[in-house]
Amino acid sequence: MGYHRWFLLSFPARSARLNSAPFCGGLVALAWLYTTAVVLVPTAVGWAGYKTDCLAISCGPIWDDPRNSSYTAYLLVTGYFFPVATISATSAGLVLTMKKVSGACLYLEEELLLPTHSCSGHQTSRKPVAEPPG
Repeated sequence: MGYHRWFLLSFPARSARLNSAPFCGGLVALAWLYTTAVVLVPTAVGWAGYKTDCLAISCGPIWDDPRNSSYTAYLLVTGYFFPVATISATSAGLVLTMKKVSGACLYLEEELLLPTHSCSGHQTSRKPVAEPPG
């Protein structure tokens, strides 16, 4: 989902089909498949297991068994580090894109001397519009 958001805002001309309902539905299905691969498949093939908590209300991975240390590492990498790295990278890309776009807006205001407007939409100062350089 982070890649989708980053791609939509960073490349708006190439992302028209990415806003379609089938594509977004496919992303949701991909998220469910990823979650299934992270949580259910390893236990289905006998790699590790789950146990109930002390109140027997819910279950979770067997964290304290040394034989499950590879499964614990797998869960941490695929269920925590990879998603956090993806979210961080795409959010940083969005921040850089927004800074680039805001820099272009400042260029239009300062270099081309376009009239400035306040937040209410009323013109606050009148500057002459200059021809673009080049």
